Amino acid sequence: MKGLTVTFFGHKDAPKEIESALRLTLINLIENKNANVFYVGNHGNFDTMVVRQLENLSNTYPIKYYVVYAYMPGKNDTPDEHSILLCTEFIMRIFSSAFFAL
Repeated sequence: MKGLTVTFFGHKDAPKEIESALRLTLINLIENKNANVFYVGNHGNFDTMVVRQLENLSNTYPIKYYVVYAYMPGKNDTPDEHSILLCTEFIMRIFSSAFFAL
């Protein structure tokens, strides 16, 4: 069975109280839905909680997770093997070209 890919892109503010429910949701996705690849945003409390839980769960489960940067990382960011740069400007040019080609 092929694994499920899941994305989490949250809000700037999210209460800390949801983190235990988030962890249970992630475990359910991994154990019951065969989720094994996760893409997560990099802005705000929600994304931070998701990354923290995935990092922890990756010690127990064979999962991969990637933090998707919408912009070039700043000097306070620390991209690593879990980081992906989504070049928004490049993608917008591709979609604009495709739209005008129609």
